[in-house]
Amino acid sequence: MLTDSQLSDYRWFVGEMPSLYREYGDSYLAIKDKVVIGAYPSFGEAVDGAARELGDDPFIVQRCGVDESAYTANVASAWVTT
Repeated sequence: MLTDSQLSDYRWFVGEMPSLYREYGDSYLAIKDKVVIGAYPSFGEAVDGAARELGDDPFIVQRCGVDESAYTANVASAWVTT
């Protein structure tokens, strides 16, 4: 389940998708508080990069692309404890 902040970031991403695509091209964007933390070539790199940058702060990773999958799939950060 997305936090309110993550849901807000997702809605921002969808609304800004055309301009984000022009700026970042086909990539995976790590987003926090309506700010692109980084653009990465793969999902895994986006998660790793954002986790290094943000630690435990929640974020989302979205595929920035031209097809509808960019709008219909979202991934939020998760924590694993052992």
